[in-house]
Amino acid sequence: LTDGAAEADAVTARLAALAAGGVPNRFGEQRFGAAGDNAAAGLAILRGERRERDHRLRKLLLSAAQSAVFNRALELRAAAPGGLRTVLGGDVLQKVASGGLFITEDVAVDQPRVDAGELAITGPMPGGREKEPPPGSAARALEDEALAGVGATREDFERAGRDLPGARRPYLVPLTLGAPAVQPEQPGETSVSPAEVTVRLRFGLPSGSYATVVVAALSG
Repeated sequence: LTDGAAEADAVTARLAALAAGGVPNRFGEQRFGAAGDNAAAGLAILRGERRERDHRLRKLLLSAAQSAVFNRALELRAAAPGGLRTVLGGDVLQKVASGGLFITEDVAVDQPRVDAGELAITGPMPGGREKEPPPGSAARALEDEALAGVGATREDFERAGRDLPGARRPYLVPLTLGAPAVQPEQPGETSVSPAEVTVRLRFGLPSGSYATVVVAALSG
C-alpha cells in the first residue's frame, strides 16, 4: 500500500503538470490503423498511385495522411526553442472562445494572449482551403519541413479538392481533472500481480483529442 500511494502521488504530480501546461494534441496510434500504414495509403491516394472506391475508407485514409503531417509539425515545434507555447512569425492562431482563426501580425502582442489561454497556436491539417502561414514566415518554414518529413507536398493535398478542405488543430489542449484525478485500485479489484500498482485516472479532453496520448505522457 505504501508503494501504491507513492506511485499514485507521482502520477498525480505528472497529471497536474499536464493540466497546468496543456496536453500535446498529437493523434494517437489508433488513427493510423492496426498496421500503422493508413497515412502511407492516404498519400498514395493523393498522388494517384492508389484508387479507393469506398468513400468512407478513402476519407479515413486521407485524414490519416493529414494527421501524420500534424504530428510531425508538433514534434518539430516541441523540439524547437520555446516549444509548443511560443508564437512564431506567421503562426495561425485560434481564438479559444470563438474558434476563429487569424494570422499573427505581431508576435509580441499575441504571445501574452497565448500565455493567458486566450489564444491557441495551431498546426496544419493540410487541404485545398486550409488557412496557412504566409510564405517566408518561420511558421511556414516549419510546416514545409513537416510536409517534407512525411514525404508530401501542399500540392498533393490540394489535388484532393472538396474531399479535403483542410483545417487547423491546436498544438496544445486543456486537460480537465476529475475528483480524485488519480485513485489507487484496492487489492483484489484487478487481476494484476501484487507487485504491480494500478491506478484509476479521471480526466477530460476536448473532442478529437486522445486519452491514450495523456497516458503515454504519464508513463514517459
